[in-house]
Formats: sequence, C-alpha cells, structure tokens
Amino acid sequence: MARTASCPSCGAQVAFRAAGSVLAVCEFCRSTLLRKGADLENLGKMAELAEDTSLVRLGTEGRYQGVHFAVIGRIQLRYGQGIWNEWHLLYDSQRTGWFGEGYGRNFVTSLKAVKEPIPAYSELKVGGTVKLDGKSFTVAGLETAKCVAGEGELPFQVGAGYDVQTADLYGGAYFATIDYSETPPFVFIGEQVDPVSLKLTHTRDPATVAVAAEAIQCTGCGAPLTVHPAAAIETIACGSCGSVLDAADKSYKVIQKIQKTPLDPKPLVQLGSTGRLHGADHEVIGFMVRKIEVEGMAFRWSEYLLFNPVEGFRWLTEYNGHWNFVKATKHPPARSTSWTSHPLASYLGHAFKHFQSATAEVDYVQGEFYWRVQVGDTAQVADYINPPLMVSAESTDKELVWSISEYTEPETVAQAFKLKTLPPRRGVFANQPAPVVHGRYWAAFALLSLAAFVIHLVFFFGGGQKVYDKQFVVQPRSEQTLQTEVFDVRGRASNLLVRSDTDLSNGWAFFNISLVEADKGTVYRLGREVSYYYGSDWSEGSRSDEAIFSRVPAGRYYLSVDAEVHPERVNALYNRLQVVRDVPAWSNLWILVGFLFVIPLIVFFRKSAFETARWAESDHAPEPAEDDDDC
Repeated sequence: MARTASCPSCGAQVAFRAAGSVLAVCEFCRSTLLRKGADLENLGKMAELAEDTSLVRLGTEGRYQGVHFAVIGRIQLRYGQGIWNEWHLLYDSQRTGWFGEGYGRNFVTSLKAVKEPIPAYSELKVGGTVKLDGKSFTVAGLETAKCVAGEGELPFQVGAGYDVQTADLYGGAYFATIDYSETPPFVFIGEQVDPVSLKLTHTRDPATVAVAAEAIQCTGCGAPLTVHPAAAIETIACGSCGSVLDAADKSYKVIQKIQKTPLDPKPLVQLGSTGRLHGADHEVIGFMVRKIEVEGMAFRWSEYLLFNPVEGFRWLTEYNGHWNFVKATKHPPARSTSWTSHPLASYLGHAFKHFQSATAEVDYVQGEFYWRVQVGDTAQVADYINPPLMVSAESTDKELVWSISEYTEPETVAQAFKLKTLPPRRGVFANQPAPVVHGRYWAAFALLSLAAFVIHLVFFFGGGQKVYDKQFVVQPRSEQTLQTEVFDVRGRASNLLVRSDTDLSNGWAFFNISLVEADKGTVYRLGREVSYYYGSDWSEGSRSDEAIFSRVPAGRYYLSVDAEVHPERVNALYNRLQVVRDVPAWSNLWILVGFLFVIPLIVFFRKSAFETARWAESDHAPEPAEDDDDC
C-alpha cells in the first residue's frame, strides 16, 4: 500500500509505493522531497529533464520474467555517448529494479550484494575481467556520468549536476554496472533485453514524441543548422565553416575548428533526408568520414547516422560503392580461436571469421551526433565476417562497443532515399555476399545426377526390346563358328546389345562377334573376352559379358560368332546369346553427368575467385609466392 504525504511546496499528494524509496519529485511543482519518517523535507526544485524520445513514462507497466512491474521513478544521466535513462521499477513482490535505456540498448538490472571484492575504479581497464556474483564479466565501458534530473520516487538522493563514475560489464548474456557514487560501490546485475519482450503498457503515444528538428545558428559563422533535442544530441558539426559545437551546452560553444577545403567530402545521402530501411523510416542527421592507414596508404569510408524516434540510432556506411546497415548488438559476441588459429567471434548462433584489425580515425564530420565527436578521434576496430553479416568491435580506453552490419544492395539504398544515381561498386567488400550460392548448384547437380541415374536404371533393366534369345554349346579344345537364325530389327536406327551368359569356371573364352545384315551383307564386328576365376575366399572376372553395336538401322540380321575356349577346359561351354534392341547406353549417362557437372564447376571457380579477391583485402591475405632466383 502506498504511503502518501503532502508536498510542503504546493500541497499536492506525493505517494511512496516502494518501501525503500527515500526521495520523490512532486509531479506538479517539481520540488525535490526527501522522506524523513512521516515528514517531507523540500530540497528545492528539481532541474528539468532533457527532452528525449523514450516511450516509457511514470506509470508504464510491464512484465519481466513473468512478474508484473510498474515504473515509479527515473534518473536521467548524461554520458559522453549521450542521454541515458534509468527507470525505477517496482515489482508486485515489492522488489525493486531498474530499466536502463539509451542509444539503442536496453537493460533490466537489480541491486546485488556480491561477496567478491569490488576493484577500485582506477584499477579497471576496458577489456579486463571482473568477478561478480560468481560470474566472470568483461569491462566494456568506463564513464563519468553527470546527473541531469530525476522524477518520481527514488531509493537514494539525487540532484542535477553531480558526477558519478560507472563501469559497464558484460558476461555472456549477463550485464552489470558498478556505480562508484557510494562507498562501497553499488553493483547492479541483469541482462540486455528487447523492450518488446517486456510487454510494456501505458507508454507514451509515439505520435506525441517530439522529434522535430529545431533551427539554430552556428556560433562559428552564423550559418543555419538544425538540432533534434529529442535525440539527445551532444555534438553538431557545421558544414559551412567546419566548427564543431557542443550541443549539450545551450550556448553551443565551439569545441573544435576544422580547416575547410574544396576537397572536403560531400555526402551521397543528404542530411535531413528520410529513407525506409528494414521496415522503419530513418532520418539522416549526421555524416562522417573515417580512415585507416595500411602500409602508408589511407583508406576512407563514409558513415551516415540515422535516427528513428522508436528504433533509436542506426548507421549506414559506404565504401567504394558498398553499403551496410549497422546497429548495436544485443550483447557482445564471444571471441575465440579456431583449430586453424583463425580468430573467431560467435553471435546469435553464427561464427564470424576475423577479417581485419586497424586503428580508425575520424577524418571529417558534419551534422548531429549523440556523442562528443571530434576530428582526430581514434578507436581500435576489429571486423569479423559471415557474409552478408559482419560484427565489429570498437574500443578506446573508455569503452568497448560491438555492432552488427548487414550488407545492403546499392539499389535498396537508392530506392529508400530516392537517389537517382550512386557510385558503382569497386572490388569485393568484406561481407559482400558471393554473386552465386555455389552450394545450391552442387545440391542441384547431385539431385539431377541421381535422377538421371535412376531413370537410366529403369530403362536399362526395364526398357529395350529382345529380338533374339538362344543357347549355344561350344565344344572343348576347338574353334567353332556359330551362326544364329535371322531376326528382325524394326523402327528407327538404334543400338543392339549382345549379352553372353556362360558357365565358365576358372577359365576363359573369346568371341569374335559379327552382326551381318542378311539382305545387303553389311557387317558390324567386335571381339570380346569372357573370363572367370575363383578360390575359396576370392573371385575375379565374370561369367557374363555385354557388347553394344551402335546405331544399327532397321533390317534383317544374324550373328556369326567365332568362339575359342580355354585349352584346358574338358567340358562343353554353354553360352546363352541374347540380342536386345534400344538399350540405354551407360556412356550417355556419363556424358549427361559430365554436362551437369560443368555448371557447378564454373560456379565453384567463380566463387573461389570472388573469395580470393575478398580475402586479399584482409589481415589474412595469402602470402604472394616468391620467385626463385637462378644462380
């Protein structure tokens, strides 16, 4: 049951629903009220909250891990990356927690009493490990945040302007924050979440969220600029004079002056334009160029900052006509090494191969940014690919941020932003999908070859027309000429199969077979040897043989067979001769399979050439062969 008291300033009723709440902000006069027993002490007016695009508000309800909660308070903090909201949650069990929200990420955490010693803030380093609550965490961010304001009821005293050092840590699916504003520090442990999974109700209407840009003047040259207050913009870069303005300070003081030149890059997608990508409308509010240097050569690419009031911030990057749609990962991928010593990153069940690591430097900025950006800023970047996806880690001495990119066709970008032309693609990009999926061609080859083989067997054993069938006896130790009766071959020209079935046993026989056209005297000849040997546990050869006469025209024919048997045979040799018309030839099957094989083979070589071009731009490019010098 909520406890209520009257605001000493305006007399409005102020409720304390959580037993641990010690401070509340009057929603009518914004007085900061400290609870002392049954009395309220007025600490003065709370500063105004910065405008943002959050759909959460006091009174918003939801469910986490099956338990209902209500939002009863908020602390708004300003980091180097922008505005961050910490919403105070009260569960039906009277347990409290926090819903962190800002720059595209969302976390649900709760205060934990941990047994492990908490390291001092000065001892932490980005990328280092910390043990908390029996779990291993990696330090991903070290920040000094400044409190902007608060509202609702809160478990501790806050006020605008105070600084707090925080450390953000990831441990697999877990997330933790160490708050060094108190001694000992507070430890909050939870996980990153998708707001949809919280089934939030009583939220702000997205249509009422203020996202319109405000017009301002550059304090460096007076040129007109725009700023989106709801996006919690930290920096504005003037494209006219090169001034970089501090948007967190409403006087918009100049924090950096960039020397303008006629060669300054021009955005392909204009600032202020809106395009629909991945089911949402995104406005281009910032443009920057970054570069890396490899063996003395500078490689530059463009990055466009996109803003949507519900989705938050996204990126669109371009290099040599190749585009990627980029957003923050839900949690940091796990890094490992494969059996080939190739570095890997695992994310959402996919394995990504390391492609390149480098130092990226900001080379040019224009427009709005949600962090304090300046030309010359550097970060260590590591890219891991699994086309068409790529995960990237960017680290400084203050934070480690992961993002996931999806390769986007230029036509998709042109259609989204209604662009008439875009520069053509050059080369192969890191996560560009191969133009053909060779696995599908191999699968099709296997299925078609199997189908051809089955069809061939059906016709081979079930097809054909028997035109002659008779058994002959060949006497031992003699050479005999056997002649069959005349048989008719009708229809179109086709092959004739002559099958010999003998009773050979550890011996051989040779047959000179002549197919004679009875009326015209045309003769077709071939010679065949049949042999069969065996022992107690082995055998070799066959008692049967097949021979084919190709493209035999219609007519009246007979066979003339000169037979010779093994000289040591003492018994007569029985040979059953069969003549079958129009039998499928195995050679036709192999020719068909060979023809089918050509297509996946071509695709394979195209894929190999494509992958060679891709990896030639990576840290793992194959070493060029060294020419041997002749002495």
